[in-house]
Amino acid sequence: MKTLLLTGAGGFLGWNVCLAVNGRWRVYGTLHENGVVPEKCTPVRVDLTNFRDVTRILKEIRPYGVIHCAAISKPDSCETNPNDAYKINVGATSVLASLCEELGVRFVFASSDNVFDGTSPPYSESASVCPINKYGEQKVKAEKEVLRRHLGALVCRLPLMFGVPSPVSQCFMQTIIASLKKSKNISLYADEFRTPASARRVAEGLLLGLEGYSGIMHLGGHERISRYEFGVKCAHVWGYDTSLIRAIAQRDIITSAPRPKDLSLDSSLAFSRGYAPLTILEELRLMKKQ
Repeated sequence: MKTLLLTGAGGFLGWNVCLAVNGRWRVYGTLHENGVVPEKCTPVRVDLTNFRDVTRILKEIRPYGVIHCAAISKPDSCETNPNDAYKINVGATSVLASLCEELGVRFVFASSDNVFDGTSPPYSESASVCPINKYGEQKVKAEKEVLRRHLGALVCRLPLMFGVPSPVSQCFMQTIIASLKKSKNISLYADEFRTPASARRVAEGLLLGLEGYSGIMHLGGHERISRYEFGVKCAHVWGYDTSLIRAIAQRDIITSAPRPKDLSLDSSLAFSRGYAPLTILEELRLMKKQ
């Protein structure tokens, strides 16, 4: 059985990667001091910003591949604390890519649709990057470093994700459902568009990336949708009152980080390679049954 090192294993995406492995890999997962990982993932406590620490772990584990999910992924946090975010988002990523190239380890990097400005969707892999916030800028820098340092690396640009939360990290979907369950009003953007996919399907796409692909690949869903429309779908599936959901515009809320208007991804390349996200309604209905 091949060995996989997964960074950020206790986070929302990392947790779903662990679940998607389903016994096909021997998984070691890095996490924070107080983090947890799924039962079949061996926890590894490592400072990803420490070159010696990362080198030691890679040489001890000798993985076939690394999937790098660890990140400061909230745009507002990156905007207000850019230096701290840079250490993880760019510094740690660059070190991992270099070491994996040196040791002959496959490397898959989880990037973001935030590398684009949201003015010319849908975005294919060949579209010019043009971020408008610090998070996007750091992901662009990290992508360039990964592709420069590791000739066989794969950069996967990820969409807005929803799905099963980890014990320490959830997604926007849980906030929506929790509010509706308590009959509380919730405001959601009606003029901000993405191509969401469940974290479980994205995880499967990242694992697919270990099969020898390199360069850049988008892992978006099939549907362009606003958060408001997504919230209405959640209400329908769970049987909650849709009138609790209020449509708002980006201009109605001031955020630290600028928000792109439409980050819809063209994921045709990944679809042709076997990446197969379900429709949003199909995913939501499956999640309701769990």
